[in-house]
Amino acid sequence: MNPRRVYRYCHVHYPMYYFGYYSIDETGRKVTGWFNINNNIKLLRINHYFTKSKEEWIARRSIGKADAKDRTKTRTMQEFYEHDNNDIYDASALYYSNLLNKDKSNA
Repeated sequence: MNPRRVYRYCHVHYPMYYFGYYSIDETGRKVTGWFNINNNIKLLRINHYFTKSKEEWIARRSIGKADAKDRTKTRTMQEFYEHDNNDIYDASALYYSNLLNKDKSNA
């Protein structure tokens, strides 16, 4: 996504582009909505989580919602419980984290 081509955001995950511009996935297909089902991830993967932990949630919830017009509204603990899906340990990014840390130590 090139931010200079974005007209406005309908949602934090859904930019509206100027006429003639659009998002594409890594296969070159046009992304037409806020979500793209692409199971062929070879070039880039972004793991996007709602929150890290209950402790982090409590510390950050006073910031407010990124997609709310009124950023002064505080998120509730009920929202945490509705989105707390840390049921499965996902170590898929550790490989890349280790590579980055290795590069840092060699610099």
